[in-house]
Amino acid sequence: MALPKNKASSVVPSTTHGVKPRQSQESSSGVDLGLIRMMLAMTPEERLATLDDFVTFVESTRKSTDERPS
Repeated sequence: MALPKNKASSVVPSTTHGVKPRQSQESSSGVDLGLIRMMLAMTPEERLATLDDFVTFVESTRKSTDERPS
């Protein structure tokens, strides 16, 4: 089953997808526990949409960097 493309943003990743903003909570080893909790609070579809938005953001940033004059 193919998931529909998330059209929320083609420039800035929309990582919340209805999840409340998180407070950063760093473990002693430097792991952001708040980010892990936020992602685990999402459904698998929401996680995939969030990651898809991030990939779109990175690709658009790379393209704009490649297009800049030297």
